[in-house]
Amino acid sequence: MSALMSTNTSEPLLSEFAKPSYEQWKVEAEKLLKGVPFEKKMLTRTHEGITLRGIYNPADVQDLAGLDGKPGFAAFTRARNAAGYTGEGWKISQELPLGLPEEFNAAVRHDLLRGLNEVTLLLDIAGARGLDPDHAKVGEVGGCGTSIATVSDLAAAFKGVHLDAVPVYLKAGASALPLTALFLAYLEKTGTDPQKVSGCIENDVLNVLQSGDPLMVSLDQSYDELALLINSAGPKLPNVQFIGVQTLAVANAGANAVQELGYAIAAGASYLAALTARGLDAAEVARRIRFSVSVGGNFFMEIAKLRAARQLWSRVLEAHGVAPATAPMYLHARTAIWNKTRVDANTNMLRVATETFSAALGGVQSLHVGPFDEAFSVPDEFSRRVARNAQIVIQEETEITRVIDPAGGSWYVEWLTDAVAQKAWAFFQQIEQQGGVVASLTAGWLQEQIAAVAKNKIAALEQRRETMVGVNNFPNPKEQLPSPKLPDYAAVHAKRVKAIKEHRTGGEVAADTAILGDLGQLTTADGDARLAAAVSAARQGASLGELTRALRAGDAARAKLTVSPLRITRASLGYEKLREACERAAAAGTPALVFQANLGPSRAYRARADWTTAYFNVGGLTVKADQDFNTIEDAAAAVKISGAKVVIICSTDDKYLEVVEPLAKLLKAADSGVTVLVAGAPGDNATKWQAAGVDDYVHVRTNNYAMLQQVLTKIGALK
Repeated sequence: MSALMSTNTSEPLLSEFAKPSYEQWKVEAEKLLKGVPFEKKMLTRTHEGITLRGIYNPADVQDLAGLDGKPGFAAFTRARNAAGYTGEGWKISQELPLGLPEEFNAAVRHDLLRGLNEVTLLLDIAGARGLDPDHAKVGEVGGCGTSIATVSDLAAAFKGVHLDAVPVYLKAGASALPLTALFLAYLEKTGTDPQKVSGCIENDVLNVLQSGDPLMVSLDQSYDELALLINSAGPKLPNVQFIGVQTLAVANAGANAVQELGYAIAAGASYLAALTARGLDAAEVARRIRFSVSVGGNFFMEIAKLRAARQLWSRVLEAHGVAPATAPMYLHARTAIWNKTRVDANTNMLRVATETFSAALGGVQSLHVGPFDEAFSVPDEFSRRVARNAQIVIQEETEITRVIDPAGGSWYVEWLTDAVAQKAWAFFQQIEQQGGVVASLTAGWLQEQIAAVAKNKIAALEQRRETMVGVNNFPNPKEQLPSPKLPDYAAVHAKRVKAIKEHRTGGEVAADTAILGDLGQLTTADGDARLAAAVSAARQGASLGELTRALRAGDAARAKLTVSPLRITRASLGYEKLREACERAAAAGTPALVFQANLGPSRAYRARADWTTAYFNVGGLTVKADQDFNTIEDAAAAVKISGAKVVIICSTDDKYLEVVEPLAKLLKAADSGVTVLVAGAPGDNATKWQAAGVDDYVHVRTNNYAMLQQVLTKIGALK
């Protein structure tokens, strides 16, 4: 009886078969590769500088430290808490970048009834800079967030929302202290117990610094404000974090997972150092930090990054004398912007699905899933619903929340987690050798490191060594780029300026006098008295801008640091510009046309013909490829009728030997300005074909983006 049919339960299944070793497997794999080098086909070099093998075994993880660690125990690689998601899932924390408080309120109340369970409010550009609407420009008010200037604005934004029952995440840029004063005054006004409020009022001055937004406050002042928040607001809001460590700018500038994680650890360490130097307890500082990281499309790399993050942060805490169990890392995540596209935008729904799954398997505490149109529009109810439900489907339908650390134990995941951790720690040490995050940004070192990786990522897309579906491969040739749906920022600005002016003139004289008194105290008071004066001023009607100016009255003489910002972009932007150029040309009556001269029955070279058509379609060009020609004369005549200025000859390699030279000569004779291309590499024929009039070749080693630029310039669609 075979082992498969054996009824002996003490005998291991398949025990009669010898277990092949990795070396034996490699020998057999090399036979199947038929001469292709094993290293070329079976090893993959990632943008992180990590070489992935085609298969992993127990031997690959047997020496890894901490492999027997348990969820909820240092170094927390497997989960932040012992129960994982079996006790409670991650918070569904969707951003709602709606400019007016009442718009935000309508959206958040709608979404809370449909699965949202953490309220995320982003201050608009003006608010994040500490400016009231009447001190800001059009585009800053209601731009990238909600315009909040007064307690009344918070009341409008949170009307009907019970903040003692649902966590709140206020992303304040560098304005957390004045926003906290408004927030505490709002809680007092509504009778909400601040002890029951949880979430984060996020201040991340380092993120503001590197993002290119003007830093309206000195670093010392910002650190002083954070210290005041933790010391004075902390006891009132014991379940609220105040320090944000955001890696979104880093990730969306093209950083790899190692750089993003290394930066996160370095930024967290910078806040620890700055605040402990101001006399704060390291454990209390650590407890008040929320890490907000990006999750991109490399499924397993992102899982490994999140698992490694907890491991590395535990090392930093131990170095500061903090027991990691007293302040385990809080990980908020949001899906990346870098890999989202306006081209074939519905594919973004599929991208965020894998990213959501990565975040879940990596063990985040809260998550924003980007609506498919967030890269070019303010998301509407439909796109918000699809994004929100991406999280809910995974929580409710996949059963992964029934298992703690479902990715744990995988030889590949454990090996990759260790590899990412090692490299990220090394990058963190490099930042420290530069003098820390601020010094590395001031010197431009961090920007250079990230820009080099981004350049390689873009090059891989342009050369089609990597695929972005719908962008540089698998295009939809009939698609028109969606028009951005953005607010009327001039109208938003006018409405908010009117509101703040009415607020200032509508108060009673006694209240105005009280505000002036409280604001005056802010310039001299310290500690708890300073926060109390700020809250009192906010309660009487002081605005965010007024509080900011009073709180920072002594900061005016301090130098405001500036650095070269990270180049935040999206990988598909170049291709989108090509598509836009083609759409403009078509609208002007001169469509960007490539004539594909198929010679002979195309069934003999169908794959090449389809590949060639798609090669140009990704740039938005129209390819006329609907006819096969038996003779070069017929092909040349059809080209003349079409008026095309770019022709690509397409057939089999054998057929090329008889048709390329004469057809190229015919085409050039009819129009010396026509560009003649050949689909495929020329081999030994380059010299004679060039002499006949062939200008270039299109094949897998041709830079797709550069060729499209060249063709569109020739046609006149690009200047």
